[in-house]
Amino acid sequence: VNYANTKFANVVFVQELCRRWADTQTKLAVFAVNPGTVTTEVHRDIPFAGWVLDVVKKTGVTRIMFKSTMEGAWTSLHCATTEDVHLSGEYFCNCRVAPMNPAARDVAAGARLW
Repeated sequence: VNYANTKFANVVFVQELCRRWADTQTKLAVFAVNPGTVTTEVHRDIPFAGWVLDVVKKTGVTRIMFKSTMEGAWTSLHCATTEDVHLSGEYFCNCRVAPMNPAARDVAAGARLW
């Protein structure tokens, strides 16, 4: 639950940052990025999650279920190098604008988070 809440807060933060920068003359684009499920060692210290990931890795299924670290970076790199500043504030997944939870556009929630 905490992980999902943190990810949601990132999207809300991007929305608020985009609103605040819209009032300036600076051409700044900000994006919320979902890299997907990437094979990393981030779960290694969580006993059950680490064990499950080890089992999955041993089966060779990771190539089907997970992205490599390079593949996981593609969407971030896409957003960092895009000239489509009019897309600022959008949520990206797999190098494309993706639907976001409508609650992420809540102006009052963004102001509170800020």
